[in-house]
Amino acid sequence: MNYDPRYPDPPERLGGESPPEHPRSRGLQIFGFPLSIDPFFFVTAWLIGGRQEPQWMAIWVVIVLIGILAHELGHAYHYDNLKDRPALLIRTPMTLAETASIFCQTIITDAALAQAGDSEEELAILENDIMDAGQVIVDIYSRYLFEKEVFERRVESELSPAELNEIMANAQKETYGDALDPDYLQPYMWTWKPHYYSPGLSFYNFPYAFGLLFALGLYAIYEERGESFIEDYDSLLSSTGMEMAADLAARFDIDIRSSKFWEDSLAIVGRRIERYIELE
Repeated sequence: MNYDPRYPDPPERLGGESPPEHPRSRGLQIFGFPLSIDPFFFVTAWLIGGRQEPQWMAIWVVIVLIGILAHELGHAYHYDNLKDRPALLIRTPMTLAETASIFCQTIITDAALAQAGDSEEELAILENDIMDAGQVIVDIYSRYLFEKEVFERRVESELSPAELNEIMANAQKETYGDALDPDYLQPYMWTWKPHYYSPGLSFYNFPYAFGLLFALGLYAIYEERGESFIEDYDSLLSSTGMEMAADLAARFDIDIRSSKFWEDSLAIVGRRIERYIELE
């Protein structure tokens, strides 16, 4: 799969030279880039994978790895489109900073689903994608509700640890509803999220939810328009340091003030959930 034929393999992008090897890469390459993997990555992937079957875990670890690489290469694609802008126009607001990373991840996920060898592989790909979406859309919304109520109540008085626990638990109940076992609520989550303690990072999580849905909405448009959308998309990425998200999108006939844009974003997640249920 080659999303954009103007972007050849990495060695060609570097004038025919291969990217420099990392001392620990031992010749391993993915997408043409040398790769060094910290051993703790495998431990973390195993812990979040849940299942214990060796075959499942092997598939799962590879999927998580490819997803991370696709995400980070999306950031590289974004900055490649920004490279000709003056320095003052490169800085991108957090609401738009995850656009290309999620878009790239979605391209890779769709390609992986199309080429899945069997239902086990497809299930693992879908599970990883749905977990990411649930984390960003549902869990982050609970953190937003928590932070919002903390600010509102803090105007009146200081808040005790017990009150913060109550606010956090209620926020999780409101967002997850019956989908979350009450025994697995995390009332102490406010104690270990460092951005809550940084004055300049209020509502830090919101841009990730916005970024996921904005990128998925752009992907839905890409599915409709095909390759004709790529030029507009690249131009949008090159302008993310110049305008507000809604005004920037409007330049390309994209109306993010309409509910349809966001509904189309969620529909992509919805289709994957339905397919997961069908395979289960």
